[in-house]
Amino acid sequence: QLGHGVSVLANLLDPRVVVVGGHFAALAEWLLPAARAELAARTLAPAEGGCRLEASTLGSAATALGGATAALATVEAGRLPAA
Repeated sequence: QLGHGVSVLANLLDPRVVVVGGHFAALAEWLLPAARAELAARTLAPAEGGCRLEASTLGSAATALGGATAALATVEAGRLPAA
């Protein structure tokens, strides 16, 4: 069902890559081959380049790293809210 879900998103949003994390990334060795096959079978225009399905390499820290990166980008851009 992972491949089916990603194919719906791929057909609607046309991303080049979808990266799965968390438990999906930990189980990527077993989940991704079938999910990639399902994605390829359900993508509307696979000849146009399609969408790759990859596993995150950031592990369980991905959410914290993303939040910290967003916060630092706000600070560096000088867009802090007024007190």
